[in-house]
Amino acid sequence: AIALNFRGDTVAIGSPYYNRTTDPHDDYEQSVPYVGQVRVFVWDPDLGSWNLLGKPIRGTQAAGRCGFSVHMGAMGRNLVLGCPRAKDFVHVRPNAGMVKVMKWLEAEEKWVGKGSPIYGNTTNIMAGIRVSMSGDSNTMAFIAPGTNDHDPTPGRVRVFTYKGAEWEQMGEPIVNWDKNDKRGRAMCMSRDGKVVAVGSPQLEGTGHTRIYAWDDTAEAWLQRGEAIPGGGSFHETGTNVALNTLGDIVAVGAPMNS
Repeated sequence: AIALNFRGDTVAIGSPYYNRTTDPHDDYEQSVPYVGQVRVFVWDPDLGSWNLLGKPIRGTQAAGRCGFSVHMGAMGRNLVLGCPRAKDFVHVRPNAGMVKVMKWLEAEEKWVGKGSPIYGNTTNIMAGIRVSMSGDSNTMAFIAPGTNDHDPTPGRVRVFTYKGAEWEQMGEPIVNWDKNDKRGRAMCMSRDGKVVAVGSPQLEGTGHTRIYAWDDTAEAWLQRGEAIPGGGSFHETGTNVALNTLGDIVAVGAPMNS
């Protein structure tokens, strides 16, 4: 996963299969597999090089795969990253997935957490397969698709806004009740955080994409227009999606189109 800020001078790079080595103790080092990490680089025009911004942001759980998805705000000093295989130890939920937001402290020159991490709200839902963030970095969303066709739990997109010192959920989750679509894989947010596009590439073998807009009066996510259908059998339309800053133009990928 990769993400650029709006100026194009800051890039975040996810490495979900990074293996962390513990500090040596009694001449023994232990490798913790697939904790994952995200590194952020800033372009220095004087030196003509990309320089690492702070230390890498690393996961803490074995097989958590932090950095499987990453997105950043307009300035590139806030980012959201997904760890879809992380376990929620408090509620004993394997593969619940976890999403966390980090911000750069200029004075201290380090990345710190912005609010508490958010875990998937059921077992095997893999929250954080895709993440997205608004331009002001105060709204973020992530998709939790579930792990397989036989899991009866539908996938969902949850949107959070930053209030005070914590993340608060923005309305009810956008639950995907469509059958046989593997509960969606792609998701993107507009710059103001008020429009979300969700791709379901496996729906009926063709796939489709739905767009949702936030309604301030209803305080809910309402579908905008009809779903954008796939163009033919097995095209997997909606494998990836992208929105413009206003949220009124959407691009939809169909990689299996012949």
